[in-house]
Amino acid sequence: MSATLTWYTDDIILCTLEGEFDVETYAVMEGKLPMMVREVDHPVSVILYLAAGAELPNLRGILQEIGILCNVMPPNFRLFVGVGHGFLLTNPLSLMIASIILNRYYKRNRGRVRVAGSIQKAVRLIDALSGDAG
Repeated sequence: MSATLTWYTDDIILCTLEGEFDVETYAVMEGKLPMMVREVDHPVSVILYLAAGAELPNLRGILQEIGILCNVMPPNFRLFVGVGHGFLLTNPLSLMIASIILNRYYKRNRGRVRVAGSIQKAVRLIDALSGDAG
């Protein structure tokens, strides 16, 4: 399986994407992820982590998938934070450009899809936005 879901903390799910980004990955994200969020009665955020060696998904496909997920997630869902691996996906310039693209692409869900340079930075971002995201 190329997508693994684990509880990182009580209010953060870590979705680790490994290997090829395939149909099974979409099935895990669209099926299991909303169910995990629905299992609890408090706000939950999701870190989408593209692990080392993982194939970079088609940009248009992953943007559409995250948009679909934002619309099917239960009311206690707060936000997605994308984290890549390697300099190309974690340097400040790339993160700034990605933030601009995400804000323009997700007009209806503005602010609910973010990026961070590491899992630790994603956790800090989620904590900092805890009162603003939902």
